[in-house]
Amino acid sequence: MFRSTKSWLVALLAVGSTLILATASIAAPLPGVYWVQLDQNTNATGSFYYAPFSGAGIGATSNLGPINTQATGLTVSAIGATDYLYVSGCCGGSNGTARGVLTGASMGALSGVNGNQELSVAIDKISAAPKIYYTTGNQLRQADPNGSNDILINSFAYNVKGTHMYSDGTTNRLFVGPNGDNPIVYYNFAADGTPVGGGTQWGTFTTTGGGDTNDLDYDPVTNTLYYVNNNGNGTGTNVILKSIAEANPVDAATSGSFATGDEVKTIALDRTNNYLYVSKQAPGLLERINLTTGAIESLAVNNIGGDDLVQRVFAVEVVNEDINAVPEPSTFVLATLGLVGLGFFARKKRRNA
Repeated sequence: MFRSTKSWLVALLAVGSTLILATASIAAPLPGVYWVQLDQNTNATGSFYYAPFSGAGIGATSNLGPINTQATGLTVSAIGATDYLYVSGCCGGSNGTARGVLTGASMGALSGVNGNQELSVAIDKISAAPKIYYTTGNQLRQADPNGSNDILINSFAYNVKGTHMYSDGTTNRLFVGPNGDNPIVYYNFAADGTPVGGGTQWGTFTTTGGGDTNDLDYDPVTNTLYYVNNNGNGTGTNVILKSIAEANPVDAATSGSFATGDEVKTIALDRTNNYLYVSKQAPGLLERINLTTGAIESLAVNNIGGDDLVQRVFAVEVVNEDINAVPEPSTFVLATLGLVGLGFFARKKRRNA
């Protein structure tokens, strides 16, 4: 038995904090594919959808709820014990970033995070106090998950569009895509959201064709950066290009490309199954590229809501092996206290033996 009240308190602290850490601190969104479909007549009304992975394809589709903005970016992440879906919007309906709480294959009503006309949104997935990042005009900005403490990271000499946050457990790297023929750059951030140095150009090339870099995704295993070069509102050839290495001295088009037809909006990499998912505005399709064979596969999702109107797929996100859970700050405090408590208890027990 314990020989003092102090020992009892230490033991209770250790056990209690360990239990809290193990049970309540971290959530995890359902693995699968999340996307947005909009009515082609408005481009600002539609629904969010989710489908789990199923064998070589995707399973039954769930309607997560309505959207009333032209979606330009989508990201799914857990913050503490809550799963969130973030969507950025512009050019019609309710502009800005909003988020909804995910509970399994359902989602609560969206709540606004900010009201800027935004072209992309990303969130870090390793920090105790996570940040969201978004582009608006020529600016890259950072804010708390609820939109507070909004600050400017950088103003570019050109407009910026797509973003992608890569988190490996220790590093947050944010890729930023330009409008027009300009370089792709990335920023590294510390766990508290502080930039580590300035922006760094990816490779030595600039994007070509005069298009917009709508979205990006990164595979750290192969050091491959995928990005969309969209050169025209359904009138040009939209190509997904890939840069095999950062040191690649030439345009990424020489490293391989995939012609995907009209109006590619966003992409999402499924590293586990080696697919790249593609959302297309015109025609409204959700496609994926088999990165092993190069084959482009169309997924049967158009008009799944029973609407006779043709719908457009504006954004897609994949959740699988990524780090999608961000512990709450209290989790780290409790974990530390628990370890300290266990250490004191073990030391006390040895001395009293």
